[in-house]
Amino acid sequence: MPKALDIKHLRLTLDHKDIVSDVSLAVDPGGYMAIVGPNGAGKTSILKCIAGIHSYTGSIAVAGNNLEDLSAKKRAQRIAYVPQAGGRTAPFTCRELVAMSRYPHKTVMSGLSKRDAEIVDEKMELTTIAGFADRQLDTLSGGERQKVFLAAALAQEADLLLLDEPTTFLDPSTRYEMRKLLKQINRKLGVTVIEVTHDLNDVVLVADKIYGIRDGKTAFFGSPKMLMKKSELEKLYNHSFVLAPHPDNGISMILPEAGEL
Repeated sequence: MPKALDIKHLRLTLDHKDIVSDVSLAVDPGGYMAIVGPNGAGKTSILKCIAGIHSYTGSIAVAGNNLEDLSAKKRAQRIAYVPQAGGRTAPFTCRELVAMSRYPHKTVMSGLSKRDAEIVDEKMELTTIAGFADRQLDTLSGGERQKVFLAAALAQEADLLLLDEPTTFLDPSTRYEMRKLLKQINRKLGVTVIEVTHDLNDVVLVADKIYGIRDGKTAFFGSPKMLMKKSELEKLYNHSFVLAPHPDNGISMILPEAGEL
């Protein structure tokens, strides 16, 4: 069976500067991989290469298909991308935005079919936004909007879901809800998830693989348990850490430092 995602010798150069250098990684179908590392390391750039936003050298294959051989429509059937929230909005209702994501499965002139409408409703129910389906996006909180964009991505029915900091700006309760939802999407729906995040304590509880990048180069690739060791974290972030085991599963968690700032 081909890998859900197979990247070999990826290199991205912008303004004559190497942003990503010789990155290779692979993700099994149904896997959940987090991409972590310091600010400016190249995390989001990798997602944008996979999403087809940046041109690159090297190769990216999705389910055995070379990304560059896929049309934009075929790519959208296989890959869904949710960028960083950053206050994004649009002059549409929630339902209208989610319905737009059915475009990879329609012809240019076709409208929303009965099946399309069912999928839109299904994804809105799953992401708990059905209750404000007819509200304008700009009337929602940041957390609610994030769920709308996630519902839109799921409505594409792609096998690979790319998420760029999906829990940023969320309060603890909403962040917990988002984590439960992403776990459900991965485990119950079988969607392969690739997530860029700074929330290490959260993501190591749901991901099965962690890819660490520093200065555009591979710095770690392994299990969450292996990453959450002082030696690995300090090598990746060039910073000291205070760790303590989680009371439920024993995996190390990062504690805030109590020293003088």
